[in-house]
Amino acid sequence: MKRLMSFVTLIWIVSYALSFVGGRIGGIADKVALAAGLVFVAELVAAFRRSSGPGDFFRRNAAELLMVLPVFRCLKVFRALKRYRRLLAIMDNLLEGIDIFLRVKLPALIGKIHNTPKRAI
Repeated sequence: MKRLMSFVTLIWIVSYALSFVGGRIGGIADKVALAAGLVFVAELVAAFRRSSGPGDFFRRNAAELLMVLPVFRCLKVFRALKRYRRLLAIMDNLLEGIDIFLRVKLPALIGKIHNTPKRAI
């Protein structure tokens, strides 16, 4: 059982990393990562139920838990990249709006200012 959990953990990490490749390989690796992740979680729950307590569980499964930690760090990095992409999209929209204002609206406003009749004081 211990070897199966280590093997599933290794498959999950490798397929998770390959899922970011994209294309056909990424799609297949994404499905394998999902299946391996589900098996890993099921094995982890079974191991927790078999253990006498949380201390015993962490002592027996420390290697698998340590192997998975980098995956969760990667998730944080990818979340940060997603936020960064959103920020770039917002900045792009803002710059596009400024560009439209400078090219279209500002000349129209300047034209109105120059074309208004001057009042006599």
